[in-house]
Amino acid sequence: MKTLSLKQPYAELILQGKKKIELRTWNTKFRGEFYIHASLTADKKSNGKIQL
Repeated sequence: MKTLSLKQPYAELILQGKKKIELRTWNTKFRGEFYIHASLTADKKSNGKIQL
């Protein structure tokens, strides 16, 4: 199973359906189900700015 690693709060926002697009510098033809992995480090720029 494929896994996408994200920093918090983005992993939680995807799970809640509030974030529907994730942009990456690499292309993929993959479409389907995947796991979401929340990394141990949080995004300090958005910390406290995004309401979950």
